[in-house]
Amino acid sequence: MKHEPLILPTTAADGTTVADTKQLNTTEADKVLILATAALAGAEVVNLFVFSSANTLVPVYNGAGTQAQLNATTQSIMVEGGFIYGVQKSATAGATGVDYYLKPRR
Repeated sequence: MKHEPLILPTTAADGTTVADTKQLNTTEADKVLILATAALAGAEVVNLFVFSSANTLVPVYNGAGTQAQLNATTQSIMVEGGFIYGVQKSATAGATGVDYYLKPRR
């Protein structure tokens, strides 16, 4: 499994517009684990999107019908590979980053 940082630990928001949203290319992966490197608290979130062919961000939804995100109760999420994901992190009280693991296709 490939493990890489996507957003280095910081208290600042990261990826607040389409242009500076962090891209995670998972087209060669089967599964992807996305995780916060430090605990998120309160309203701090990391939102997940996919990039459309028009380079717009489309929210990723979970099985409950809500936007897939990392937050105070969900510190990691497993998503399908094969997409180009966009990751946006809100400002955080403590330095928090976002890492990912790619499980390659067999």
